[in-house]
Amino acid sequence: MQDLHSSSALCINVFDYWRSQTSKDPSIWPILAKALKIPSQNLSILSFEAKLSHAASGKKAFPRKPNLDALIEYKGHQNIDAFGIESKFTEASYDKPSGLKSAYVDEPIF
Repeated sequence: MQDLHSSSALCINVFDYWRSQTSKDPSIWPILAKALKIPSQNLSILSFEAKLSHAASGKKAFPRKPNLDALIEYKGHQNIDAFGIESKFTEASYDKPSGLKSAYVDEPIF
């Protein structure tokens, strides 16, 4: 994450301000939620480098838990547990872009 081309560092640079502001004043959550176009009720915490299981975790497609650059968690929301953020910075300019693994997109979300 110390590399200049790190997507994780980009995500922290963008969202750390919001993490500090929402921890001081939870009434700021709706502003961030509106900018991200996500539901604003029951938002509780913003964290970085979240390791979460995927339906295909432990299988060939995902031999280890994927890392999300940021995770916004909901507490007591009727339909949503969390909202994940994956940032991309210089990946598009790599010599051989490989795209997303099919396991990311083949699993039904709803």
